[in-house]
Amino acid sequence: SATSDSVTVNDKYYEYQIALKQDFTKTYNKNTCDLSISKVTLRADGYDTQTIFAENKTVKCAYGIGYTTADLGITIDAAGNVSTSPAVLADGTIYTVKTITDNGKAVNSATLAAEYNAVGDGLVVEMPVTVGQKVLYATFGNLFTTKDTGYTEAGIAALGAAKGANNFNAAVKVVFNQGKENADKVYNVYAKDLSGKITKLAATLDRGVLTFNVPALSYFIITADTVTASATESTTPGTTTNPGTGANDVVGVAAALAVVALVSGAAISLKK
Repeated sequence: SATSDSVTVNDKYYEYQIALKQDFTKTYNKNTCDLSISKVTLRADGYDTQTIFAENKTVKCAYGIGYTTADLGITIDAAGNVSTSPAVLADGTIYTVKTITDNGKAVNSATLAAEYNAVGDGLVVEMPVTVGQKVLYATFGNLFTTKDTGYTEAGIAALGAAKGANNFNAAVKVVFNQGKENADKVYNVYAKDLSGKITKLAATLDRGVLTFNVPALSYFIITADTVTASATESTTPGTTTNPGTGANDVVGVAAALAVVALVSGAAISLKK
């Protein structure tokens, strides 16, 4: 459909798209112009050359490109209760871990863990962090689709399997307790990243506990099925800002926190 940036010709919509090289460490600086367009010219066979922007001095087509930045503080009290500042992470933000405090004492490292009440005896996603570490946080929904050969919701739901997301540009560890009834079941584990690439993950099953690592910014599924990749449109989290208009243009991922199917009540905890 038509957008504010598209051109209509014979009831068909056309727009210019500029593909930039992905850099998950690129930070936005309001004082830096990363991309500017002075004019756009085009010519179709049989028509004169048309120029856009060149004579319109009020239009400033200049962009600062990158992710917003913020500091992250992590605190754990004597009772083991954890809090972070900010309490809720913002989509498309590079966080720098500034402080980690354990019962009033400054420490250098910790493990953030999201715990879920999954079918079976639970699923935990863990990520170690250190003071000074920079990590991008981005939200996105289920990257798997029915176009991916072998992907079915039934295969994920079978025998207490699950799905979820790694919303950080650092690898995380997943520990899935399959429960007593399914302790000897063997599942396949797959991850799909924002480019659409599907990878079968190596997983270790020990007495009903399945352990595996999920790559950065990837959605994962634990399934009874065999899944293969298909061509999909890539998704890019982040924002670009147009200094000429002051507008923020959200690029890519939906601003909705990915959730684990068959899972509810995620809680954040901190481990030494």
